[in-house]
Amino acid sequence: GDVRTMFSIFSRYMTKGPIELNAKLVRSVESIISNMIGLRTFDEIASYMVKPGEDEVEAVNLSVP
Repeated sequence: GDVRTMFSIFSRYMTKGPIELNAKLVRSVESIISNMIGLRTFDEIASYMVKPGEDEVEAVNLSVP
């Protein structure tokens, strides 16, 4: 419900220019960065999407055009 409300409000104001946000950080930048989700490789992402022994993931080389 909260996400739906947020997007509803955003869609009403997004055509009226930038929205000013008056906020301050209450934690250090290092603390915030340490809680962020890091980048994942294709293999790491695929391992979360398949069930061991049931699904197979085909290797893909993204560097080959």
